[in-house]
Amino acid sequence: LDMPILESKLKVQDTCGVHNLHGMPGVLGALLGGLVAGLATREAYGDGLESVFPLIAEGQRSATSQAMHQLFGLFVT
Repeated sequence: LDMPILESKLKVQDTCGVHNLHGMPGVLGALLGGLVAGLATREAYGDGLESVFPLIAEGQRSATSQAMHQLFGLFVT
C-alpha cells in the first residue's frame, strides 16, 4: 500500500513512515519465510536443517505444515 492510498481511502496518517519502515518489510519477510519453509529439505539445508527447522528435521512436521504455521503467524500478528 502506498501512503496516498492509506490517507485517502483508509483515512490513516502515518507521519513517521512506520508502515513503510516496518509494516511492508515485515509482511514481505513473513511471506518469503513461509515460502522458504515450504521448500525446506535436507538436500537444501544439509545438517543446518536441524537448527533452522528442528520439527521438520525430526519428522514431526512437514515442510508444507511448517510453511502454513509461519503464514498463519503473519495473520495473527
